[in-house]
Amino acid sequence: HAYLQCCYQQGYLREPQPRPVAEWWRKPIYCTWHDQVALAYKNSTDYTQPNLSPPQDFCTQKYTDEWLDILERNNCRPGTVILDAKWQRCMNDADPDPDKWPDFRRWVEHCHRRGIRVFLWNAAWDKDGLPDAECITRDGRPIAADITNPQYERRFREMIRRYFSDAPDSLNADGLKLDGLLGLPTGRGLENHAGLWGLELQRYYLQVLYSEAKKHNKSVCISTYIANPYLADCCDMVRIADMYTHRLTTEQTMLHRAEIYQQTMPHTLIDTDGQFGHHIFDDYRRQLQIQADIGIPCIYNAQWLRRSRMYQPSVFAPLTKQDYREIERVFQQYQAGLENRQQP
Repeated sequence: HAYLQCCYQQGYLREPQPRPVAEWWRKPIYCTWHDQVALAYKNSTDYTQPNLSPPQDFCTQKYTDEWLDILERNNCRPGTVILDAKWQRCMNDADPDPDKWPDFRRWVEHCHRRGIRVFLWNAAWDKDGLPDAECITRDGRPIAADITNPQYERRFREMIRRYFSDAPDSLNADGLKLDGLLGLPTGRGLENHAGLWGLELQRYYLQVLYSEAKKHNKSVCISTYIANPYLADCCDMVRIADMYTHRLTTEQTMLHRAEIYQQTMPHTLIDTDGQFGHHIFDDYRRQLQIQADIGIPCIYNAQWLRRSRMYQPSVFAPLTKQDYREIERVFQQYQAGLENRQQP
C-alpha cells in the first residue's frame, strides 16, 4: 500500500478513481461452470479426467434453464447468470453455438423478463477461428490473437458490438466474464503488427474491449481478474478466481486476494467466484457468508457439487436442501443490505 501511495504521489501512476456503478452489478451471481464440470466428471473413476464429454459441452440452453429453475424453486434466484465456456461457436465471433442455443437472443430477453442479467464468457488472446495473418507469432508460428493488427481489431470490435448492442443482429447481453489474461504472450521470438508488448499490450486489449462495449451499452459490466491500478479504468468488476492455492483453506485465499484488490483497485467491485468445489472440509457452506462479507456472493453450483483437491478423491453429489437454505439465507441477507444502501 505504501509503495502504491508513493507511485501516486510522485506521478508515476494514476490513482484509480470512483466511477458510476449500476446497482444491478452488485446482485448475487450464478455461473454455470462448476455444474458443467460436475456433469463432465459425473461417471468418471479418474478424478483428473472427464468421463466422455468435456465441460464445455454442457453449456447449453437446456441445462442452463434447468439450473436457473432449480435455483428459483429454492428461492435462490441470482441477479446475474454467467454463461461460461463454451456458449459460442467460435471465440472470435459473436455467433452462439446453434446446437446448444436454438434462439439465443430470445433466451436473453426471457432472462431479462425474469429479472436476471446475462454475462457472456470469453478468453483473451485466444486465436480460435482466426487466420494466421491476424495472430501474434512466436518464431513464425501463430500463437495468439493480435489486437494490434487493424484487421483483427475490426473483427474484435464487431464481436463486442454484437455481444452488447440491442440491434436485431446482436445478443443484447449485459456483461462479460473475461478469462485468459494470463495468456498474454511474453518471451522471445514474438512478433505482432505494432511491436507493442507487456503491460502496454494488455492495456491496449482491455481499452479496445472496454471502450467498444460502453459505446453500445453504458451499463455493460466488464469483469476481469487483474490486480493492477494501471488497468483499473478498463474494467468494472474483478474476480477472486479459482481456489487453486497452497493455502490451507479457500477462506484464507479469498481474504488474501480481496485485500490485494482493495489496495490496488479500491473502486472496483469484487465477484467472489464459486468456492464450493475447492473446499476440502464439510463446512463448505460457510464460505457463502464470507463471500458476502468480502464482495458479491457468487455460486457456481445450482444442481451438482463436485469437490476435489489435488491428490484427494473427488466428492460428487447433488446439492442438498440445507445447501439451498444457506444460499437463500445469504442471498436474502445480502440483498437486504443492498436495499438499505439505496435508501436516503
